[in-house]
Amino acid sequence: MSLYSIYAVAKAGQAQGKSVGQWFGPSTMAHVIKAMVTEWHSRLFSVYVSNESTIYRKQLLELARKGDPKKPGTGASPEASTCEGLWQPVLIILPLRLGLEKLNRVYKPSLLRVFSWPQCVGMMGGKPSMSFYFIGAQDENLFYLDPHTTRPVESMQSAFNTEHYQCSQIRKMKLDDIDPCIAVCLFCKCEEDFHDLCARQEELSGTLQVEPIFVVEDDEPNYEEMACVQAMMSGDLDEDEEDDFVLM
Repeated sequence: MSLYSIYAVAKAGQAQGKSVGQWFGPSTMAHVIKAMVTEWHSRLFSVYVSNESTIYRKQLLELARKGDPKKPGTGASPEASTCEGLWQPVLIILPLRLGLEKLNRVYKPSLLRVFSWPQCVGMMGGKPSMSFYFIGAQDENLFYLDPHTTRPVESMQSAFNTEHYQCSQIRKMKLDDIDPCIAVCLFCKCEEDFHDLCARQEELSGTLQVEPIFVVEDDEPNYEEMACVQAMMSGDLDEDEEDDFVLM
């Protein structure tokens, strides 16, 4: 069985609660890809799957910098990590829901803009009961590949006919017709690519003033601490949990 065959994908999906033959949405597929790459090719590149449409800069940098930063001599500082240094390429997958039943038009300018970025390597999506991989955009058309055409496995050790793996015609779909559940894929070969990606994302809501499809934050919030503060402010804590005080 090939490492990334449909059989391997179905097996990895079981860890995500999906039975063999069950439909995989973009979010499920993102986590399946992460699990498979971690198992087979973690030394070549890493996969970062975002939560809540957010890239956390600290998490991604820790993932991309080779070695254990807690061990002397193995970690890398932000200044030391470069394209030639301790950076491991990262595939960023952003599972998104950009609307309820249909794509919210407010996200269209941002989504089309992302396709023009050098870090963009495509988008998983489609429409109900149809899954495609979108590889480019022009005006409001998305160009895609249909991954459901299967071929016999070929040996990489010898020459074979590549025409079977090429599309004979360009397929396209109107952006308004896609399902709002998608997964945008971005690839940062080096740290400079990542910093450039962050700058481009900031430009969306800044200079361009469009609604971004994702955000970049420094670190993941501490939800337990936030809940505790909120409880204290609302007076929900028990008296026994409050600090002692002295009436002066």
